[in-house]
Amino acid sequence: MKTLAIMICQIKGKILTIALKALFLKTMKNSKAGSDGNRWTKVGDGKKAEYHRFQNDGNGNWHWNGSTNGRTANGSPRNIRPDNIPKDVKAW
Repeated sequence: MKTLAIMICQIKGKILTIALKALFLKTMKNSKAGSDGNRWTKVGDGKKAEYHRFQNDGNGNWHWNGSTNGRTANGSPRNIRPDNIPKDVKAW
């Protein structure tokens, strides 16, 4: 499966550092298809696990689309609610 992962994110006007881009690519590489058509990565175990969601733009490009610990550029919480994570993904 050929996957091109793209993430454009600005934090206070600065593009992500190389280290954060590498972390993103590692997270995307470890993702699996969920029953909802998105790709998901689970980081950690138990109640402290964090889930990252990636969506296809229809052209074969996968974009990071949020996490259960998500925040906006100004730091306000904006996370994926646990009831929006497919049951098959939670079972990983």
